[in-house]
Amino acid sequence: MIDGVATGDNGITAGRGRTKALELGIVASGKGFQRRTQRTDIRDTNRRLTWQTVAADPHTDTAPARLLGAL
Repeated sequence: MIDGVATGDNGITAGRGRTKALELGIVASGKGFQRRTQRTDIRDTNRRLTWQTVAADPHTDTAPARLLGAL
């Protein structure tokens, strides 16, 4: 199973503005492997959509392995 949730955004203030970036928390789990997590930042960079892995935060990331290592 793969599940994702928006964990942050950039550009919207007081209900106004344009979304400039979105951070997603992605979790993959299944019977045959350990739970994997990854945070990804999707943003507009010079009119190009870019996906970047967000550095792990030891205070919030509790999973033992990262998602890309599982795929």
